[in-house]
Amino acid sequence: MKSYEVLGKEYPIIGEVRSGDTLVPLVGIRMMCDEEWNRQARENAVHNYIREFGHKPSSVEAAVAWQRSFIAELEKGEKKHPTIRKDVRGTTIYF
Repeated sequence: MKSYEVLGKEYPIIGEVRSGDTLVPLVGIRMMCDEEWNRQARENAVHNYIREFGHKPSSVEAAVAWQRSFIAELEKGEKKHPTIRKDVRGTTIYF
Protein backbone atom coordinates (compact mmCIF):
# COMPACT_ATOMS: atom_id res chain seq x y z
CA MET A 1 0.00 0.00 0.00
CA LYS A 2 1.25 3.48 -0.84
CA SER A 3 1.78 5.95 1.97
CA TYR A 4 2.24 9.69 2.31
CA GLU A 5 4.31 11.49 4.93
CA VAL A 6 2.61 14.23 6.95
CA LEU A 7 4.63 15.99 9.66
CA GLY A 8 7.10 13.12 9.84
CA LYS A 9 4.50 10.35 10.10
CA GLU A 10 3.48 7.96 7.33
CA TYR A 11 -0.24 7.57 6.52
CA PRO A 12 -1.86 5.23 3.97
CA ILE A 13 -3.12 6.73 0.73
CA ILE A 14 -6.77 5.67 0.50
CA GLY A 15 -7.61 7.33 -2.81
CA GLU A 16 -6.96 10.29 -5.04
CA VAL A 17 -8.88 13.33 -6.23
CA ARG A 18 -8.16 15.56 -9.18
CA SER A 19 -7.49 19.26 -8.69
CA GLY A 20 -7.06 20.80 -12.12
CA ASP A 21 -4.32 18.77 -13.77
CA THR A 22 -2.98 17.41 -10.48
CA LEU A 23 -3.88 14.18 -8.67
CA VAL A 24 -4.00 14.85 -4.94
CA PRO A 25 -3.72 11.89 -2.53
CA LEU A 26 -6.47 11.25 0.01
CA VAL A 27 -4.58 10.35 3.16
CA GLY A 28 -6.08 8.06 5.81
CA ILE A 29 -5.64 10.31 8.85
CA ARG A 30 -8.06 9.46 11.64
CA MET A 31 -10.30 12.36 12.50
CA MET A 32 -12.10 13.09 15.73
CA CYS A 33 -15.81 13.81 15.53
CA ASP A 34 -17.16 16.99 17.11
CA GLU A 35 -18.97 15.01 19.80
CA GLU A 36 -15.76 13.31 20.95
CA TRP A 37 -13.82 16.59 20.83
CA ASN A 38 -16.46 18.26 22.99
CA ARG A 39 -16.62 15.32 25.40
CA GLN A 40 -12.86 15.44 25.91
CA ALA A 41 -12.88 19.24 26.27
CA ARG A 42 -15.54 19.02 29.00
CA GLU A 43 -13.59 16.25 30.75
CA ASN A 44 -10.42 18.35 30.57
CA ALA A 45 -12.21 21.41 31.99
CA VAL A 46 -13.41 19.40 35.00
CA HIS A 47 -9.90 17.98 35.50
CA ASN A 48 -8.35 21.48 35.38
CA TYR A 49 -11.00 22.88 37.74
CA ILE A 50 -10.32 20.16 40.31
CA ARG A 51 -6.58 20.74 40.03
CA GLU A 52 -7.04 24.50 40.50
CA PHE A 53 -9.59 24.43 43.36
CA GLY A 54 -9.14 21.00 44.96
CA HIS A 55 -12.78 19.95 44.56
CA LYS A 56 -15.30 19.08 41.87
CA PRO A 57 -17.20 21.91 40.20
CA SER A 58 -20.92 22.32 40.84
CA SER A 59 -21.48 21.22 37.23
CA VAL A 60 -19.57 20.45 34.05
CA GLU A 61 -20.92 23.72 32.61
CA ALA A 62 -19.42 25.62 35.57
CA ALA A 63 -16.01 24.05 34.90
CA VAL A 64 -16.21 24.91 31.21
CA ALA A 65 -17.20 28.52 31.98
CA TRP A 66 -14.35 28.85 34.50
CA GLN A 67 -11.82 27.43 32.03
CA ARG A 68 -13.00 29.75 29.22
CA SER A 69 -12.67 32.73 31.54
CA PHE A 70 -9.26 31.57 32.72
CA ILE A 71 -7.95 31.18 29.16
CA ALA A 72 -9.40 34.56 28.13
CA GLU A 73 -7.52 36.20 31.01
CA LEU A 74 -4.30 34.47 29.95
CA GLU A 75 -4.75 35.55 26.35
CA LYS A 76 -5.32 39.17 27.37
CA GLY A 77 -2.25 39.07 29.59
CA GLU A 78 -4.38 39.73 32.68
CA LYS A 79 -3.27 36.54 34.33
CA LYS A 80 0.24 35.11 34.46
CA HIS A 81 0.62 31.39 34.69
CA PRO A 82 3.92 29.57 35.18
CA THR A 83 3.32 26.49 33.05
CA ILE A 84 1.60 25.98 29.72
CA ARG A 85 1.91 22.60 28.02
CA LYS A 86 0.05 20.09 25.88
CA ASP A 87 -1.61 17.06 27.45
CA VAL A 88 -1.43 13.57 25.91
CA ARG A 89 -4.31 14.45 23.58
CA GLY A 90 -2.57 17.59 22.35
CA THR A 91 -4.88 19.90 24.28
CA THR A 92 -3.23 23.01 25.70
CA ILE A 93 -3.46 23.02 29.47
CA TYR A 94 -2.47 25.69 31.95
CA PHE A 95 -1.34 24.96 35.50
